Amino acid sequence: MAARGVLPVFRTTPIATLYRDAGLPSAMVALEEAKIRFATRLQVVDEKHPLASRIAPPMITRGRGAGTRQRSKSKVQRLGALLPAVNRPTLAIPHYSEGCGTDPTEGVDKKSAAQAFKKWWRSQPSTDLYVFSDGSERSLDNSRQVGYGFIVYQGNKQLASFSAALSPMSHVFDAEAVGACRALECAVKLLPCVTEDSSNPQIWLCLDNTSVIWGIRGSAAASSNWAYNRCHELLRQHNVGLKWAPGHMGIEGNEEADRLAKRAVSSTAAPAYGLEATPTVSGVRTVAKQLSQEARQKWWSGACGKLSDWYRGWSFSRPTVEYQVKAPPELTMPRHALHRWLALRSSHGDFSWYHRRFQHADARLTCVCGHNKSPEHLVLCRHSQRHFLHWPKRPAARPHNRATAVAYLGSLTPTDFVELLDRTQFYTRYCTR
Repeated sequence: MAARGVLPVFRTTPIATLYRDAGLPSAMVALEEAKIRFATRLQVVDEKHPLASRIAPPMITRGRGAGTRQRSKSKVQRLGALLPAVNRPTLAIPHYSEGCGTDPTEGVDKKSAAQAFKKWWRSQPSTDLYVFSDGSERSLDNSRQVGYGFIVYQGNKQLASFSAALSPMSHVFDAEAVGACRALECAVKLLPCVTEDSSNPQIWLCLDNTSVIWGIRGSAAASSNWAYNRCHELLRQHNVGLKWAPGHMGIEGNEEADRLAKRAVSSTAAPAYGLEATPTVSGVRTVAKQLSQEARQKWWSGACGKLSDWYRGWSFSRPTVEYQVKAPPELTMPRHALHRWLALRSSHGDFSWYHRRFQHADARLTCVCGHNKSPEHLVLCRHSQRHFLHWPKRPAARPHNRATAVAYLGSLTPTDFVELLDRTQFYTRYCTR
């Protein structure tokens, strides 16, 4: 009812087309998406949350199957197994550090910031440690590969470098965060080896990802939460400074870290292990998004098969085309034009077949040119073709049959369609009700 009230369509228009044309989810899709959203929440709540303890079914303590878990019985248990388990975020008080409210870029463009960084690095003490880390992500054979790399300098001398892979259920944002954490840990371990008795070198963590800098300076993000918390701990214990090093701008340390990160996602890289092998919150949210898309597409494929051949003939409505729950661009059209647009696609409108089918005795069945009213007659009528030179996206030849008319109409955007109606005045002057 909501979709029918929103759209200017005849009440006989098929319900499935209303959902698609209004960008609304069907009842089945809405319930499926609600289920997936709750399953996502079950994975990302704090480990001490009441829901977290209810996800795993109880253990079988004796008899056959002892030592294994009972089958899932509750909705929480079933939905808890719908998505991969993640390393749960820790519920902590907000973290504040020096510069936590300052934009890491300080409003400077990348080129100027890169030049300033190089000048700054040259002027810094040669006893300090400078840590560069980077992340990388690529898709290969329908699988995602994610990894990080870092390199540690003392002055301009390389001390250590490392690269490793992350779980395929993660993203480059996670690689940047984990890389920063592991790089900082490495620098802290190197401190006793490079520190003189009277010196207290500072560690400079140089990153090109401003989102990660925000998370290290301020409160930890939910994804790769453990890495941020570890960075916060090291910041409290050691003299660590953060610096934005713009990526791909010729900064030596950043370029080396980028090369190491790319090596971590190569086909010869070792698989992830430890905490790095655990799916992340961002990766699980991507899986949830894919499940939602599959649910929408499954419903649309089933609903589309029950629609008319005319409706399925339009490219946007084929079962292979993704059905999206968002406002389609045609909803920006004026309401009178939107009515014509939707009627043309569903064929439920002021057309001769429609009036005959529902026995509308007082309906006008023909255009002023004498031909029966039909969806494609908009561009086949001789009165419309008088304005052919002014049509938007004018084809090489005038439409002369149903196939060429549908091909032309299908190529029009909503803006083009409104322009066509304005140029031809078809529905206001010639094909009136």
